Amino acid sequence: MFIFVNIQFVDYLHFVYLCTIKLQIKYQISKKMEENVNKRGFIKQKLESMEVGESYEFPIEKLMTVAATASNIGAITRRNYSTARNRERGIVSVTRTA
Repeated sequence: MFIFVNIQFVDYLHFVYLCTIKLQIKYQISKKMEENVNKRGFIKQKLESMEVGESYEFPIEKLMTVAATASNIGAITRRNYSTARNRERGIVSVTRTA
């Protein structure tokens, strides 16, 4: 009987340990999601604050996000943005045209 109780105790400790690890993983995932939201907000804020003729450059890794955001903001606010890629420099430039 003692061994059975001891095994249950060990199983309980493993359960607590696994729950702790799971909570830490969820916390790390939520932090990464929060960072991503802040990055998305940065692109949107930058595009919305641009004046006509002003340009801003983003890393080329953000090409799809920048192009989609510029298109959506342009449609909502009735502004025109143009995007251009420069593969050699690894950037995407956005210019507000109207």
